[in-house]
Amino acid sequence: MLQLTKHLVRLVGVMRFISELNKNSKITKNENLTIVAPTVEDGGEIWRIARDSASLDLNSSYAYLLYAQDFAETCRIAVVDGETAGFVLGHRPPERPESLFIWQIAVDEKFRGMGIAGALLDDLVESLAQSGEITTLETTVTDDNTASQKLFTAFAERWTGVEMKKSPLFEADHFPDGHDPEPLYEIGPIDADGPLDTENQSGSTEADSQELERTPMTIFEDLESQVRSYSRNWPVVFDRAVGSKMYDEDGNEYLDFFSGAGALNYGHNNPILKKTLIDYLSEDRVFHSLDMFTTARREFLETFSKHILEPRDLDYKVIFPGPGGANAVEAALKLVRKVTGREQIINFTNSFHGMTLGALSVTGNALKRGGAGVPLVHATPMPFDDYFDGDYPD
Repeated sequence: MLQLTKHLVRLVGVMRFISELNKNSKITKNENLTIVAPTVEDGGEIWRIARDSASLDLNSSYAYLLYAQDFAETCRIAVVDGETAGFVLGHRPPERPESLFIWQIAVDEKFRGMGIAGALLDDLVESLAQSGEITTLETTVTDDNTASQKLFTAFAERWTGVEMKKSPLFEADHFPDGHDPEPLYEIGPIDADGPLDTENQSGSTEADSQELERTPMTIFEDLESQVRSYSRNWPVVFDRAVGSKMYDEDGNEYLDFFSGAGALNYGHNNPILKKTLIDYLSEDRVFHSLDMFTTARREFLETFSKHILEPRDLDYKVIFPGPGGANAVEAALKLVRKVTGREQIINFTNSFHGMTLGALSVTGNALKRGGAGVPLVHATPMPFDDYFDGDYPD
């Protein structure tokens, strides 16, 4: 009990340290904030923030460059200490030149909590309203995007004192890719003299989109590191899986060709394996043992030898390196160096063995190797699988 208490005290101390670190590393004042019209050189950063937002529909980088170049008058970027912190992209529809249509608005995760989204809207609208160019603001927001709804609701209260008008615009059957409906929100008439409510100005964090209320998708962006890969290409939240099929939280069905990068060769929640696992847990069997001897370990070795090794007359020993493929590669590299007494390993082109340092040293993918951050030595690459297009023998 005393040992557990010590661990809890240490954990609380670490949590307090992280909390203070986050507070000190986040800019909390608007005094370093500058809002300007974008240039084409800003298009790349605008695209990056949109990509990392996890809530916006990401368009091609070309679209963001086009907005930054040809619609700069109706767009703004926020800059904090030289870094692009957020953006708002808009245009004036040719049929309704008195309206400003807001296409996208986002704030970089690092700068959320400063009221930047509201400040971007205020700066853009004020410049266009004072010159008499616009009297109405328009945008579309999906029904599940509560953060953006609150952002524009707060804007409407500041500038008009009345609620937004909502009407259908793009229905679900208009989209070819299963997109949710995008209803139109209208705010106006906008006062050319500026906001009516000066006490709820853009500096208030209540006007900052993407952090007013976490949505099912923005939770990952707000609370999880961006060190991730596959989910960038699959912007859905999966809820359950059976056999070769997966289902997202809305009940949509997917045929899973990925299968855990090949690890789930028996499918998701195979009924035979699931029953065995449930029975094992219900009997309070050992769940975590590092490399201590257990009855489950003995039973596995006996079964593996009986059904795999003995029928093939294989005089092999079994090693338990860890749960992942890279663990097995690391163990193999250490083992072969220990047995041979030599350091150098021959690896082949077009190979991938994992993301740990040893596995990366024998991986042929230059992009993956570049992530190591240190020289990857003691490995010699050799051509394989017609790497030189037949000009040289492999």
